[in-house]
Amino acid sequence: VPKHYFLQSLALLRTREQLSATESQQIEQNQQMLRQWSESMPDNFAAEFHLIESLRKLSAGDLISAFEELDHSLKWARTGKLTGVEALVLETGSSLLDKKGMPALAEMYMQQAAVCYSQWGAVEKVTQLRKGRAVSEARAQTPAPAMDYDAHSMLKATRSISAEVSMPDLVNSLLRIVLENAGAERGVLVLREDDDLYVEAEMHLGENAFKAAQQLRLEQTDSIPGQVIAFVARSKQELVLNHPGQFTEMEDPYFKSSNAKSVLAMPIRQQQELIGVLYLENDLLPGIFNENRLEVLRAIASQAAISIANARLYEKTTLLNQELAASREELSKMNELLEERIRDRTRVLREEVDMRKKVEAELQVA
Repeated sequence: VPKHYFLQSLALLRTREQLSATESQQIEQNQQMLRQWSESMPDNFAAEFHLIESLRKLSAGDLISAFEELDHSLKWARTGKLTGVEALVLETGSSLLDKKGMPALAEMYMQQAAVCYSQWGAVEKVTQLRKGRAVSEARAQTPAPAMDYDAHSMLKATRSISAEVSMPDLVNSLLRIVLENAGAERGVLVLREDDDLYVEAEMHLGENAFKAAQQLRLEQTDSIPGQVIAFVARSKQELVLNHPGQFTEMEDPYFKSSNAKSVLAMPIRQQQELIGVLYLENDLLPGIFNENRLEVLRAIASQAAISIANARLYEKTTLLNQELAASREELSKMNELLEERIRDRTRVLREEVDMRKKVEAELQVA
């Protein structure tokens, strides 16, 4: 039974600090079996095979290879729509990252795991994870060390954002990636247009739902701290509020009814030109937006500025092409109408000439 080999290896790797020779050999044998099923039915077994490979690499201290295997595992879990396996992959990855001294990244994985467990219907598991996250509050306040995977994560994120050309797809991708990397529960994108600020879209991690705001002016909504966002837009400097006690200093009415524990407002700039403001909040943990996460978000915001400018140019170009096509179509219709009128006029003139000739001929006979 394939699941037996996977679970046995998983249990050994998760419960042993140091594997015995016999245990290592058992895992190797299990992997040989899983590899066969993975090659013949990758949608069903590749995620489990690569997860075990990731844990083996982590156990050996090869972090780069371990994270590569973890990425493969996530890819196959999502390809096969194995939500339960994806949740287990993320939770296991979080646990191992925590043991390896990477608390910030572990927290990100745990948040994604909670979303997957919720989609899978494991309500009690989600409750358990959220309780665990509450215990980790002190941990989240400590900046995590810089690590190779941050560069890998940023590269993946910026590539995903730069691949989008239409504004709706770009905004959706940007908010999804930001929530995955920031430790935020909620994200809102505010864009500048003609010197005014508009709420473009918002996304909640728990619901993972994208909502277009349809050009809602900043001052028309009370669902975000408008004064904070306006301040960041003017100063073009990020603002981090990592403790509720700091909120009162801002005197923003939003915080009187908000449950936010951590808040971040980050400008999106292209050189010195303001493109917009990214607003993030976490209502569970104070201190969540540490320097390690800010570095990742700055890189994402930098790419977002370029991509938003390109998407706007693409929209304008598309609109101009549509207008040009419409003008050409209208011109074509006018030409057809003109040609039809010319044909009608020519036919009338020809009939008049024929009638004149007929009359002249009759007069000559008379």
